[in-house]
Amino acid sequence: MRIIKKKNENSLINEFIKIFKREINKKKRENKRLSFVLTGGKSPKKLYKKLANSNIDWANIDLFIG
Repeated sequence: MRIIKKKNENSLINEFIKIFKREINKKKRENKRLSFVLTGGKSPKKLYKKLANSNIDWANIDLFIG
């Protein structure tokens, strides 16, 4: 785990998505699945909307609700 610090929420979301895509590609190369836990509430709403509109191959990702 690492801590990501950015000046604003949009920069943080963009950095997260960049790292998330990198991890997806890494797992794909290793023929492994990526597990991702979705949290509830309103705070991650912008992130989830941006993820939904990103060019992400969700086929090898296991989504869980935490």
